[in-house]
Amino acid sequence: MKYLIAVDGGGTKTEAVLATCCGNVLQKAITTGSNPLFVGKEKAIQAVTEAVKAVAGSIDPKDTCRVVIAVPGIGRYRDRIVSELGVFRGTVSFHPDDFSVFYAALAKDHGVVTLAGTGSFAMGVSLIGQRVTVGGWGPVIGDVGSGQWIGTKALEAVTREFDRLGPQTVLTEKILKYYRLEKVEQLRSSVTSGVAHLAPLVKEAAEEGDDVAISIVDGAARGLAEMAVKVIERLGMDDNCYDLALTGGISEFGEILRDRFEECIRRSCQRINIVRPRFQPVIGALLIAMKETGIPWTEEILGNLKASYRGGKQC
Repeated sequence: MKYLIAVDGGGTKTEAVLATCCGNVLQKAITTGSNPLFVGKEKAIQAVTEAVKAVAGSIDPKDTCRVVIAVPGIGRYRDRIVSELGVFRGTVSFHPDDFSVFYAALAKDHGVVTLAGTGSFAMGVSLIGQRVTVGGWGPVIGDVGSGQWIGTKALEAVTREFDRLGPQTVLTEKILKYYRLEKVEQLRSSVTSGVAHLAPLVKEAAEEGDDVAISIVDGAARGLAEMAVKVIERLGMDDNCYDLALTGGISEFGEILRDRFEECIRRSCQRINIVRPRFQPVIGALLIAMKETGIPWTEEILGNLKASYRGGKQC
């Protein structure tokens, strides 16, 4: 039997799956973040190789017909990763996370996807293959609405309250408790560059009715919608033959973010279909592996993926 291995990674986590060529997911594994922009070179390589080895188990490398690694920035380390995995170089391909996210959300070649994970971007592909991407500039330049953006805004709100420049917020108590600190001043020496892990605290505070947290979530939704609308406008895709999906960890905030996102979309785009993402991004990487090996995405295969991923064995 021949197998496919797919990896999807970002700044927070890395997921790998092992599947048969007919779409049956056999093994799943999750490791730490693998985007080198967020975690650095060594941790990124380690996260990817550990994830692949966890799902591959005792499978003979000769039985693996394709390995797709969809992680932003990881391709520059391809030689070392291939060497550590001990697989034939020709069977491994490296990709950013744009098409893995896109294919996972829509399971088709056209439409619009907005990713809100550790980072963020919106990407659209028209029926004739025109492509536009907006955002995806990284944590320093952009990534509005991402986990990193939300975490940064939360910390900013805490320091503004402390300096009496902004309103009171329960985020102060929650963030100090998270870092196990007693004083706001201690944040200076406790906060590192990666703060996407604070996003769930903002969701929690917003659900409790904290005005500052609600404002941050609202800003995230508006920023994500703005990117999607710009993609739709540039490609002329406000038509019901196209789907639009919001995906990524931040999309799992639920109605508090999704409703605002959809409201902002509808102000400018009335016809495009707003849908829920069909699969997790790692399945998008698996769909790339199938595309590269000439396996068509039949409804039978997509159905196998849906059923087997849900029940797949976790390593």
